[in-house]
Amino acid sequence: MGHRGERASCLPLLLLLLAFCRGRVVRVPKGPLIRVMGTEVVIPCNVSDYDGPSEQNFDWEFSRETDFVRIVSTWDSTFTSEEYQKRVGNGDIKLRRSSNDAVELVIRNIQPTDQGRYKCSTPSTDATVQGNYDAEVQVKVISDGLSVSGSKARSSVSLRLSEGDSFKLRCSAITTSPEHTHLHVTWQIKGGSTWRDILSLTHEGKFHPGPGYEERYRNGDIRLDTGANDTYRLSVSQASSVDGGAYRCLVSEWVRGADSSWQKIQEKSVEIASVAIQRTALGVVISTSNVSVTERDSLDLTCNITTDRSGIFQAEVLWYFSASPDDTLSDAQVLLSVDRDSVVSDSTLISLSHVDRNSYRLLVREVDVEDSGYYFCQAAVWVPLHNGSWHKVVERTSAPVSVVVTALEPDYEVFLNASKTPKFSDDPTELNCRITNAQDTEANIRFTVSWYYRQRLRSDDVVTAELLATMDADWTLLLGDRSRERTQNGEIIFSKKTADIFSLRIQWTSESDRGDYFCVISAWSRHRNNSWVKSKDVTSASVSIFWATQDDMSFDVSWFAVRSFALDREPVLLASLDRRGIVMQSRRNGSSDLSLERISPLEFRLRVHGCEDHDFGNHYCVVTPWVRSATGVWQRESDIKAKPIFLSVKMDVLNAFKYPLLIGIGLATVIGLLSCLIGYCSSRWCCKKEVQETRRERRRLMSMEMD
Repeated sequence: MGHRGERASCLPLLLLLLAFCRGRVVRVPKGPLIRVMGTEVVIPCNVSDYDGPSEQNFDWEFSRETDFVRIVSTWDSTFTSEEYQKRVGNGDIKLRRSSNDAVELVIRNIQPTDQGRYKCSTPSTDATVQGNYDAEVQVKVISDGLSVSGSKARSSVSLRLSEGDSFKLRCSAITTSPEHTHLHVTWQIKGGSTWRDILSLTHEGKFHPGPGYEERYRNGDIRLDTGANDTYRLSVSQASSVDGGAYRCLVSEWVRGADSSWQKIQEKSVEIASVAIQRTALGVVISTSNVSVTERDSLDLTCNITTDRSGIFQAEVLWYFSASPDDTLSDAQVLLSVDRDSVVSDSTLISLSHVDRNSYRLLVREVDVEDSGYYFCQAAVWVPLHNGSWHKVVERTSAPVSVVVTALEPDYEVFLNASKTPKFSDDPTELNCRITNAQDTEANIRFTVSWYYRQRLRSDDVVTAELLATMDADWTLLLGDRSRERTQNGEIIFSKKTADIFSLRIQWTSESDRGDYFCVISAWSRHRNNSWVKSKDVTSASVSIFWATQDDMSFDVSWFAVRSFALDREPVLLASLDRRGIVMQSRRNGSSDLSLERISPLEFRLRVHGCEDHDFGNHYCVVTPWVRSATGVWQRESDIKAKPIFLSVKMDVLNAFKYPLLIGIGLATVIGLLSCLIGYCSSRWCCKKEVQETRRERRRLMSMEMD
């Protein structure tokens, strides 16, 4: 514990000592600095770990042997010695501050007399004098041995090329420097007012493509080769419009410093050539304008291309289809194409033929409605390269041509009739929508139906038809809001009776169902992709469903039976019919059956089929009236009971005993025959006995006379 406390107490003291030991540090580059005569020299100097103001001042001095001569200062205008006053006044020597703690000594057009030691000093602003306040660097000035020239030392040449051509440019660069220097060669192009790097061979022997030229360098379209006599050749393949401009060769000389870093000591350039790239003209036009064609016919379009390209080239053509004229190529569908080797992509109903060198014909057979849209063609010109490959020099797309395919509408008529009409509320209604006189129909035509209802008004107001149900192309039934619930409950039935008859049946027609009904038969055409598209709608004449209503009254009718001669037992519910026409029957034990029907607005009939003895008794009906008020609300009234009617069931004796007698006689006969058979068998095999007789001699009797 004691040792840890001592270490902890020593830590602040150590930090204090370090703070007192810290001092000012002035730094310049490590020499010697090798510079070329006539170039501009920049020598940086900075200071760190100082006290006082953040902005520090600097003094520069020069010495050829032992004594230092004052050059320039950042804070004392009288600091400069007499021999440097003219150069400092002309700006040939100046100080350039790069930050509060750093400056650069700039010497333009350095000469051999400027070779020597340069010292950078900083006046003290510290509380105590610590560290170093100046630093020196040796500068060595060498002669200019770098020469850069164009091909055969000629001036800049002018080249006029076609798009897709190749060209080569050469420049020569050599140095006779006494120092061990390296050359950095860069080819540049001037587009506008700025020079851009194309490709460099660095002083470290590495190739470095300029911005935007990386892919072309990797593909080998741009190369920099060295040759004899210190030449550097730029090769450009597949020239395009961006390759037009002035070209120059920029050469810089580099030397490795004392700190092993590379330093650029000078730079020279020479303009080599002015290159003009003539763009290849290409026109792409579809010969026909907007086209209208009938379904099942053929669509014939021709793409014509024109170009000013001479020499060897090949054309590539692609036909596109788009649903909108504003779609891009990525959104459009490629129909067919012919490549530069005249290979045509395959298709069943579409063909592409090369009519002549500049015409390409597209033929679409058996068009349908889905072929309506916009057609356009795209053409490209390819030229061969020196290495045997092909380069696309230009590409153009034609204006779209609108194509409208008119559908072949089948010819047919629609007739709507009512096979069952209600005479009063709760009666059934059945409507049949029939397709008649159908012509020009085939396996590719399908019919569906839509049912509509329109309420009848006494005024002349227009009432919008309500959709009851409609069918899709696959005959899927879609219900409207008006009929959805009743259809799901089985009160309304939509069906297709035959291929040309569609039926609408209302099981129990209510007063709200009164009105006009009509149907719409839709014809659907099947396309090549097996999809169905509606081609025609035919609407039938309307059928009116209406009956006269009577004081707004409806009835619930129930039938009961009392199984006795007197009404001294509990009644049994036989069947009932409510005011909406729904029939309900009670469970029965015998084989007889009941039916209940309404034969007139005020008459209801009960029938008993196959009466049996348990169907006897007193039968009566109970009627519950429902009356509709002026506000349209139905109200139930008191029940009304009818007088009972006694039903007697007589027995048919012959029919009652016919089957039992026949069964008895048959059983007796079978049993008698079976008894005879059993007796015979018993006497024959079971009860037979062996009889042992005494053998007697058979002798003739002698006559008594002889006795």
